[in-house]
Amino acid sequence: MNTHMLSEVTKTCTDIGIISHGKLLLADTLKNVEKQYEDCKSLEEIYFRIGKGDAQ
Repeated sequence: MNTHMLSEVTKTCTDIGIISHGKLLLADTLKNVEKQYEDCKSLEEIYFRIGKGDAQ
């Protein structure tokens, strides 16, 4: 599945990957990502935190 609809990811996926500017920044289970970034309220927040060093 390829989507920008983050709400759909949490409903349908067990594994996720985050890509920014053609680079794979993260690939893991949704559960592990949520544990690692437990202070984030959404996958969108996680995306921006991971991608912040990659923004150009």
